[in-house]
Amino acid sequence: MIASYWTNIRIYQILFAVTIIISIIAITSTVTISSPVNNDRLALIIGNAAYTKSPTLIHPLPDTKKIHKALFLQDIKLFENKVHHNLDQEEMEGLFKRFAKAAKNKIALVYYAGHGVQYDSQSYLIPIGIDMTDEIKLKYHAVNISMLLDFLKDEKVKAGLLFLDTYRNNPFRGGGNRGLARAKGIKTEIIISYATAADDQVADENPYAEVLSELIGSKSDLPIEAVLKLLRKNVIQQTKGKQNPDYVSFFAKQNFCFAKCAERKKSIDIDAYYQEAIDWLDGTDQSQYRKAIRQLTWLAEDGHSDAMFRLGVVYYLGKGTRQNKAIGCGWIKDAADAENEQAEKQYNELPSCK
Repeated sequence: MIASYWTNIRIYQILFAVTIIISIIAITSTVTISSPVNNDRLALIIGNAAYTKSPTLIHPLPDTKKIHKALFLQDIKLFENKVHHNLDQEEMEGLFKRFAKAAKNKIALVYYAGHGVQYDSQSYLIPIGIDMTDEIKLKYHAVNISMLLDFLKDEKVKAGLLFLDTYRNNPFRGGGNRGLARAKGIKTEIIISYATAADDQVADENPYAEVLSELIGSKSDLPIEAVLKLLRKNVIQQTKGKQNPDYVSFFAKQNFCFAKCAERKKSIDIDAYYQEAIDWLDGTDQSQYRKAIRQLTWLAEDGHSDAMFRLGVVYYLGKGTRQNKAIGCGWIKDAADAENEQAEKQYNELPSCK
């Protein structure tokens, strides 16, 4: 009896141990399977702040942390598993070359915060340790953005997204305009987002990184062009028109969302939805204006060029909402960029949009 009792106890112990082992294996298997969703995407984040021969900057380091967190939450891998800070020329050029090689056949995302200038129609990112007021040193010791674009092209990246959050007062008296020169003639799949418009500089508070990081999280299922239009609108609103982000797109085939792109809502008759909003705006019932603006905003964010134009007019004139000519011009410009004929004509005729 006693021997049988202890034999039964031993059997139960073995069965319990086997159950625990099976549970551990199941848990381990689950953890192993859960790999990053966006493993075809690679991000490079740079923040230059500790300049010795140029004004020291306070925003780049905290701004890079915001962008890093936003991309991390979208499972986008960080190159070399770190944010790069306070790089000299040799370090920046070497980093760009290594990054482009690692991003081969992937989507490459680059966020840069720091000084940047335009000189002789070329845009330069400023490493720490160089004198921005010396034109000769600038040409040979700053980092031309075209170098990074060439690296990405040579390594055949699937697509490139550059976010240039530059503090860009031009220090030269005769060397060119403020701000970074707009890229032209790029034949690879590239989008470049600028923290402010051409020939301009950022506002003192510069909310570009904060707004961008919020949109990466809240609008991760929208195409990148829609996100950048919202970025422009929100920054203009926060700075009361002092800062107007811009972007140029050379996307021909690529469609990028920070997460999985949302399917278009096919259940809505787009033309009828747009016409309903226009009828409300053209009517006399002011209680319908807010609904109209909401519908136009939804359509504009989805790429509807007529909605972009009418929404721009609404903000420009202040019909049904507080007048904001900067936001209005922004939407009209977006419509013009989308080859909307009305917008192309009106944008050049409106004095506040020039």
